Amino acid sequence: MKVTLLGATDEVTGSHSLLEVGDLKILVDVGLEQSNIRQFAETNAWNGRKPEYDIEDIDYIILTHFHVDHIGRLPFILKDGFRGKVIATAPTAEACEVAFLDTAKIMQSNADMLNKYRRKNKIIPLYDEEDAREALNYIQCYDYNTEIILSNQCKLELLCAGHVLGASMAKITYSNNGKDKTILFTGDTSAQSEKHPFIRKADDIGDVDYIVSESTYGNRAHDNIDIEKVLTEHIQNICINNSGTILMPVFSMQRSSQILFMLREVYLKNKEFYKIPIYLDSPMAIKFQHILHNNKSFWGDKWIERDSELTSLLDWEVVEYIDSFQESKYLSNKFPKIILSSSGMCEGGRVLFHLSNILPRKTDLILFSGYQAEGTLGRKLLMQEHKSISINREQKIIRAKIDAFSMSSHADYNQITEYIKTTSNRNKLKKVILNHGDTDAKVVFKEHLKQHLDDVEIMIGEYNKIIFL
Repeated sequence: MKVTLLGATDEVTGSHSLLEVGDLKILVDVGLEQSNIRQFAETNAWNGRKPEYDIEDIDYIILTHFHVDHIGRLPFILKDGFRGKVIATAPTAEACEVAFLDTAKIMQSNADMLNKYRRKNKIIPLYDEEDAREALNYIQCYDYNTEIILSNQCKLELLCAGHVLGASMAKITYSNNGKDKTILFTGDTSAQSEKHPFIRKADDIGDVDYIVSESTYGNRAHDNIDIEKVLTEHIQNICINNSGTILMPVFSMQRSSQILFMLREVYLKNKEFYKIPIYLDSPMAIKFQHILHNNKSFWGDKWIERDSELTSLLDWEVVEYIDSFQESKYLSNKFPKIILSSSGMCEGGRVLFHLSNILPRKTDLILFSGYQAEGTLGRKLLMQEHKSISINREQKIIRAKIDAFSMSSHADYNQITEYIKTTSNRNKLKKVILNHGDTDAKVVFKEHLKQHLDDVEIMIGEYNKIIFL
């Protein structure tokens, strides 16, 4: 058994690992490395590099969850000759359609924009919408906690990872000469937190020899924020007292739905809020609302019960779904309202149109709910280093209020540490390999884990370096 980490070894995008067990070659995640449009040419070239393995030799690809930094290269890999089997949960497979098609569209749009200024070395997107649709035919769906036979010597079990709807951890057991070796890839996990809507706490890790663990928040703990209180105060101040608009740049896949779930709770406790309409202005987010509804069996029990008590979130009358851009334009009026629009880091999408209208207004608020990466428009707005900013090459004065709260679905370093302790046989666990985090996070996390896991080797994975197990 040996592992080679081929992505996310010094950052938090592009998860991609090769596991070799006996005669099998298995890829766990095939994610895109992501960047803003200013680095798109370089990132596209990296994502389209010649693979570090022979694609024809790969037997299985396991997709841990539907985020593009874990699944986004699948159409490219299939296009390049992969003919094995792709394994995922049903929600992951269903969301792949939305994610792949959106990614193909964005890549083409970015390439077209940048190619206008390139006389040669034109950027070619990794795949198109036809390739994206073709990739869906290869995905086979399995439930959690089901034994999946990969070969006579190797079996797979998908454990619940929390994080997002249908997210899984890949637990792979290899039997040879009467001895078993088991490795667990956490993918992205919220560990045993079920704080955010829909999230089911992760399954216990159980009996394993090796763990490949994410370390996104390896050097910090989450703030203990009462998000409903934050939302309540902003709605009262901006929408009720000042007849203003709240614009929330959101990530389409699940985050938008989670915020709607919490807004419903806030409205129930504040009846005067019902006169403030909520608009979900993102076709992708609207599609995910239906995926979420179709896969309630993957929700945490308490969220299923609460949604049943209040009737389905899809039927909440306060929310209006905005499908066409023509409808989106009507939201430029100055009536009080809440707009949820993508993208979450303001790097594209309809949120740019709304920012153009809202930034100059003193009565309005831009409220971020997630991490804003370095170099993104969202990060620049949040830092508030300038009095104006360029939106679609037009300079806009910043008069609107800007605020943020964290709603990460990644476990922090304390939560992952406690989660690793759910191994049923602590004497069997030999090694934890840290991946999917920046260098500083992994260095801190390694030292932190050493204090809690006696006699377990903690190592930081390196790009394309074989780890023998």
